[in-house]
Amino acid sequence: MRRLFIVAAVALLSLAPLGGFFVSAQDSVDPAYWNGVSRPEPIEDRAPLEDFVGETQGRSIGDRLPQGYRITFQYDPDEPENRPQIPELGNAEYMIVIVESGEFVLNVLQPPSFVVDPREGMTVHYVSAEGERDTGFKYTVTENVLLDENGAPCVDLCTVLPPVTGGPMADTWVAVQLEEGYRAEGPAKNFCLWCLLNNGTGTLLVYPLLRSDVEFSWIAAYDVAHGLASPEAEASGQGDSALSDTTAGRMAWAFNPGSSCK
Repeated sequence: MRRLFIVAAVALLSLAPLGGFFVSAQDSVDPAYWNGVSRPEPIEDRAPLEDFVGETQGRSIGDRLPQGYRITFQYDPDEPENRPQIPELGNAEYMIVIVESGEFVLNVLQPPSFVVDPREGMTVHYVSAEGERDTGFKYTVTENVLLDENGAPCVDLCTVLPPVTGGPMADTWVAVQLEEGYRAEGPAKNFCLWCLLNNGTGTLLVYPLLRSDVEFSWIAAYDVAHGLASPEAEASGQGDSALSDTTAGRMAWAFNPGSSCK
């Protein structure tokens, strides 16, 4: 079996621009960012990652990522300006994401890079994004595909590397399309925007690397956005008042994303 390097999102897109929304959030995450997105639900199934690297010194990836979550996206035609998306978060964990169903765009907003593994025989297309980070992006799939180290279309373990086009303030984002069965691996502190496309439904399976005393960052952000966190937790950017001091220090970053998909 070929090795699968994992975590991802986002599927075959039509070449037509996609409708969506823009929300400007300053002091907290606007719930519109999570409109049509479910709270991450724990799943019991073991991470299907053994075909990725197998075991190393008796330790498998599945053993180290035992807890998975399912996130469901549902486009609402009555609210076309609120396209389902998960905004960029400043201190996300190492994670592996599998596109269980549907179509998404993965917009990597700044280094570090991601690795995306398409289904066998498939490639990964770039997606152009019109707009700016503070006004929102409108996505259009292109004919350009990710290339491997030999300059050929990449079909296995493809690196999505944000380009640096200028000085420190230059845009570094790069967006790609992924579809059902695609997987991607995101390093810790990844900074990306996940957006459902094509006005349908979709689900992601996410396997973050968590310590026992740390809550999954996507759950914490969801709870803050929807007012589910306690006042104390919300004030510090957390989603659970029972979190430890260690978690508080790790997650006390500002929930004020500036990007969106339109």
